[in-house]
Amino acid sequence: MLWRVWTTPLSFHSIRYFFYNNSINIVWYNLMPEESLNDTLELGGSIVLSGFRAIDGASMVILKKVIGNYVKRMSERAEKFEQLALTVKPIHQNESSKKFELNAKLLDNGKVFNSEFVDKNIFIAVDSALKKLESERFRQ
Repeated sequence: MLWRVWTTPLSFHSIRYFFYNNSINIVWYNLMPEESLNDTLELGGSIVLSGFRAIDGASMVILKKVIGNYVKRMSERAEKFEQLALTVKPIHQNESSKKFELNAKLLDNGKVFNSEFVDKNIFIAVDSALKKLESERFRQ
């Protein structure tokens, strides 16, 4: 007897393939939108992104570049850069528009720094939240 389970994420559904005695059983699971937003992506060892799975691939490439540039700058100036965590939540979502709430948290030498920004454009929200976080941490 051999059991193998594969999970394939779809928008708000998940398919699980069960292989048992050379037969395939396919089971669909409905997931709530809140569960899909709790998915986390880890970039490198020090960047954690939560709620970004709803963002399309082309936008994610740009966001990863922007976030990576900020992390590079912060890690050069930080005492002991440990982690940057970003969480995005779509709020006020309707047919014509939606807003993104972005929370950024920097862990540097055991100290926690937070920033938050809300905007219709995800790129502006990420850039502004990280700029705000950077200015809070590295005030002169």
